[in-house]
Amino acid sequence: MSEPQQQGHLPYQGQPQSPGFQAPALTHQTTGLSTYSTPTPMYQQTEAYRAATMPVFQQPAPTMTMAMTHQQTGLHPHPQQTYTQGANVMSQAWQHDLFDCSPCGTCCLATFLPSRLHGRTTYRLRDPTMQGYSTCNGDCMAFCALSCFGLGWVLTMSQRTAIRTKYAIVGSTGKDCLVACCLPCCSAIQNEEEIKLRAAAGPVVQDYASPPPMKA
Repeated sequence: MSEPQQQGHLPYQGQPQSPGFQAPALTHQTTGLSTYSTPTPMYQQTEAYRAATMPVFQQPAPTMTMAMTHQQTGLHPHPQQTYTQGANVMSQAWQHDLFDCSPCGTCCLATFLPSRLHGRTTYRLRDPTMQGYSTCNGDCMAFCALSCFGLGWVLTMSQRTAIRTKYAIVGSTGKDCLVACCLPCCSAIQNEEEIKLRAAAGPVVQDYASPPPMKA
């Protein structure tokens, strides 16, 4: 009884076996059998699918800034134009002279009805359009009350200081006190006419501060 053949490569049919002869292993081309291929793992398939279907996002182009511009062109940017308030504080002059008693109507009110003129001037300082103005308003009544004690000039001084602050007129509180106390009628006329002139000329524009020279 013959011994069973050992499992291994199929014997070569071309020529008989000889001692020390090893038959070559048959492949799927000689046997007609297809070779089983190891399937690709699922996570690799998923990664490959993502790489093939995922859209390609391009990096946005760098935004050109002012620093990049003047570095590339060799030009230095012009310094920012600024407006300074310090150059215009208390540098304006009174447009209506203190001893100018015109017009006649304002002069008569300052002489005979100073309370009415004070009320009108104070209201004009708040609203140059004079919309809603009333002849007998609160400021007029307050001036009448203080005038009974000889202190009406205090309100005239306060009004003069408010006008100087609003329109940046040169002066001081001490000078306002001296003018209002010694020349109450002239001060009241100047306050009224100064507001009229300033309102007609438009708002005060602050002085322009020229930028420093550019360095080469």
